This record gives sequence, C-alpha cells and structure tokens, in this order.
Amino acid sequence: MLAHTIYYTSFVNRLSKFFPLLIVLLGFWLWAGALEAGFALDDRTYILDNLAVRTLSGTPLSAPRFIGYLSFALNYTVGGFVAFDYHLLNVVIHLANSLLVFYILKASFARPQSGELSGTEPQSTDKKSLQATFAFVTALIFMAHPVQTQAVTYLSQRFTSLAALFYLAALLLFIKGRISDMSEERKGGTFYYFFCVVSTLLAMKTKEIAFTLPFAILLYDMIFFRGIRRSMRVYLPLGLTLITIPASFLVVSQNLGGIDLVSEVTRTKLVEAGNIPRTTYLFTELSVIVEYIRLLFYPSNLRFYYDFPVSETFFNVRTLLSLSFLLGVLSAGVLILKRALRSHSDGQCAGTFGLVAAFGIFFFFLALSVESSVVPIKDVIFEHRLYLPGFGLIAAFTSGIFYLSITVFRGSEQKASVVALCLCISFAVVPLGAALKARNSTWKDPLVFISDNIEKSPDLAHLYYIRGMIFLERGGLKESIADNTRALELDPRHFLALNNRGTAYLLSGLNKKGLEDLTRALQIYPGHFDSLINRALLHARMGLADSALIDLERAYGLAPGKTRQTYDEWISVELAPVCDKARAGRPKGCTIIERIEQDL
Repeated sequence: MLAHTIYYTSFVNRLSKFFPLLIVLLGFWLWAGALEAGFALDDRTYILDNLAVRTLSGTPLSAPRFIGYLSFALNYTVGGFVAFDYHLLNVVIHLANSLLVFYILKASFARPQSGELSGTEPQSTDKKSLQATFAFVTALIFMAHPVQTQAVTYLSQRFTSLAALFYLAALLLFIKGRISDMSEERKGGTFYYFFCVVSTLLAMKTKEIAFTLPFAILLYDMIFFRGIRRSMRVYLPLGLTLITIPASFLVVSQNLGGIDLVSEVTRTKLVEAGNIPRTTYLFTELSVIVEYIRLLFYPSNLRFYYDFPVSETFFNVRTLLSLSFLLGVLSAGVLILKRALRSHSDGQCAGTFGLVAAFGIFFFFLALSVESSVVPIKDVIFEHRLYLPGFGLIAAFTSGIFYLSITVFRGSEQKASVVALCLCISFAVVPLGAALKARNSTWKDPLVFISDNIEKSPDLAHLYYIRGMIFLERGGLKESIADNTRALELDPRHFLALNNRGTAYLLSGLNKKGLEDLTRALQIYPGHFDSLINRALLHARMGLADSALIDLERAYGLAPGKTRQTYDEWISVELAPVCDKARAGRPKGCTIIERIEQDL
C-alpha cells in the first residue's frame, strides 16, 4: 500500500508540471468547432461594418471598450475579415483565462514562510499534489463549460472574455504581490502591484464589468489574508481606477456624433436603459440569477435570446422564491467562511478549500452586480454574462467535492485526490465537453443557430427579425418578408423588422410597400441610420431626388464616416442619376453628395 501511495504521489507531482499544457491541448481540441464558425449577429455592427477597426487608430483612447475595439483592429490589420483569425484569438483568450483560473487557485493555497498567516509550515508533497489537482480540475470545468460559447464562439463578446483576461490577471498579480509582501525577503510586491493596477485599467477599458475588480481584490484580501494593512499602497491607485468607466461614457455622451460606431452603440444603450424601470429590472434579475445558477449546474436548452418573464412587482411568487433561494446561497457562503476560518487557522488544508468556496460564492454575486442589479439593460438575460461570475461558482463546486473527499478519506490526501479527480472528470468535464462540442456545432451556420433558438423561444419577435435578415443576405426575399412579417405580428413597433422587410420589398421591386415600411421605421426611431439610407435609395429609384438627398443628409449628420463608406461601396451608382437631375433644376441641389465625394 505504501508503495502505491509513493508511486501515485510521484506520478501526480510529475504530471502536475504538465497540467497547464494539458489544459491548452484539451482546450484546442474541445473548441475546434468554434474555429469553423463565421461572423454572426452583431458581428456585422461591431466588426464588418465598423470603420474604426480598419485602422489601429480608429477608436480614440477615451472611448468605452477601447481595448476590445483595438483587438478587432489588430485582427483586421493582420488578416482583414477572415473569420478564422478572429475565432482563433477568441479561443486563445479563453484558454489563457482557463490558465489564469488554474494559477489563481494554486496561489490561493500558498503558505508564506513568515507573516500574518498561521499554518505557515512547509506543505507536504501530498498536499501540493491535491491542490494542483484541484486547480487543474476547476480550470478544466471552466474551460469546457458549454455556457461559455456565447463569450467565446460569438466574436462580438470578445469584450467579455478579454475583460475577464485582464480581470483575472489583475487578481493573480495582487495575490502574488501579497505573498511577496509576506515572505521573509518582502521583495517584489511593488512590481506585482504596479502591473495589477495596469491590468485593472486595461480591464476597465475593455468592458464595464471590470468596475467590480477593485472590490473583488478587496474581497479576496479580506478572506485569504484577513486584512488590508500591508496592501494600502495598491488600494489607492485601484480606487482611482474606478473613475475610468464613468469618465469614458461621459466623454462619449458629450460628443455622440464624433465616433460613429461607439456613439451609435452608446446612444442606443442609453435609450434602451431608460425603457426599463430600475426596480422592475432588479426584481427580474433575482429570477435571472437563479436561472444562471441552473445553467452552470445543468446547462440544457442553451440559446442566444431567452423569452424571460419580467417581474413588475416585488410581491411576485417567482421573485420571492428566487430571493429566498439567493439569500440561502449567501448564507451558506457565510457559514462556510466561518467554518473555514477556524480550520484554516489550525493549518488544515480543508480550511483553504472552504475559503475558496466562500470566496467563489461571494465573487459570483459581486461579478454579476454590474449587469444584474439596478442598472437596466434591454435584454435581461444573456449567457455571456455568466463568463466571469461562473468562475466563482465553479470554484465553489469543485472545492466542495474536494472537501468532501478529504473528509471521507481523512489522513490520505492521495485517495482524496484520486476520488475527487475521478468524480469531477466523469460527472463534470466529460459531459460538459460533449455538450460544448454539440453547442459549437450549431454556431457553424447562423441560420441553424437562430432556427434552433426559435424552436426554444417561438414568441420572440427579434429572432424572426434576425432570421429574416439572414435570408435577406442570402437572397431569400420571400422567406425574409415572411419572417419579418411574423416579427411585426409579435411586436408592431419593431423598427428593425420594418427596415428589413422594407429592404426586401425594395429588392423585390415592391417600392410602395417598401416605402411604407421604411417610413414607419423612421417614425418609431427617427435616428435609425440603415432605414434612412435604404429610404434614400428607394426614393432615388422612384425618381424622388429631393427626398433621397434629404434622407442622405440626415444619415450623414448621424454618422459621416459610415455614410461615406456606404455611398462609396454601393449607393453612389443609384444616386448619380438623381444628382444629375437635381443639378439640372437646381445647381446647388447636390451639396450633400459633393461633400461626401470631397471627403472620399
């Protein structure tokens, strides 16, 4: 028996050196399907039609999500609009995040040889093997979970995965700095803290979810190091980073016409946010968070858009039950923390698993707070919002498995490690990996992907609009008209569906019907760029020169760069005869076209 124990310990110690490599190799195999996908959904807005990504200086540093847009610009600079390149970078970012999860959890078990923590004796080889195995399994589950597809396979949500990269890197750098401060040499802390702050700034310039990062670091510090006294020199600059996100939105909101895409997206988000009362959004998010937990533990019926019921009042059975459940989860986190602190102070390995579990539970709620609290967002639920918070609950889950294994096989870390590893691989990694493969297969064809979503949520107008747009791009005008008509039956004020159907009518030669739809779209949302351009084109085809030029000028006022691009690529041929006709009757009648051509 002793020989088997020694052999296993030696084997795991040797294998643990290759855990990071195994995560990467297995990750590329599991995510190979994502590399076969193309551009989908909002990828046209954020990437294909975005002039800012066609040059590295296209997005100003002051803009929100500057780093995310810069990453798209780097992709374009290297290879243009080759979907494989974009997907490859997304997968690499995700695998890097999985490695960060691995190293964060390994560092969480570190014992400085002197300092504030008790239990500072050197760890045994058996404990190190157990801890490395735990970190490895947790990283595998994070890497292989199918709910991650919306943040990885969906290119536009690189904002989420890239922000998570800087977020997790900042957390790891802080942990390294804290451990350095508590070592006998007390060297290196400033180096780690400096890059922790840099990574925090990069995260905040990638996506708004990073606003919680300084608080996550404080949470980790309080749980694992039980104090912030020696970390004060990093908390001041971390606190100052909190102004980054509000300042970025303030700059853009004061100059909405200056940055075409960023301005348009920001304006739309601000309008949409005002459509949902804060209390309604908060009450709804209580149920949404319960659904997020369900998706982490039982990821069935994954979809892009959910037909999720909105809670108008607090006194709703669903809302009250959700609140009770979430309070129960938080209470469990508090109890686990109290018990873990007692065990940890005695130098027990099981205590650290409890600390990880408690931190994971609290981190889950903290990381969700930006998108699932009182700041209203049009879509109340999206799977990509689970990407970063999911790390917390996954770590808590695996901590529980390893803790139970240690409890059952008390005094034998080798057996505990083997049992926990087999349980997690068999009942988590393998089924999740299979589900991931299946989910990525639906992303290969946008039509299949959206049709699958329609089967799961048949009453969502936006889904029919999206499928109608796909049909329109593929030349299926009748199918596009039918789907957009269904969207308008479900939501008569869906101006995007009106624009789509109006365009399909235009291409079908049904000019009168097209004009009616495009005019209705602009009555609902007068600032919709595509509807203005399409109606300008339709007016030109109908010989209504003045109306065409008026629409073109309004579009130019909204987005000059996008108007120049559209004019240069396809509408100049249609508008040339109109301009000639206008010049014949009114010499200065084509001022807007002359301005566009001068810009070009």
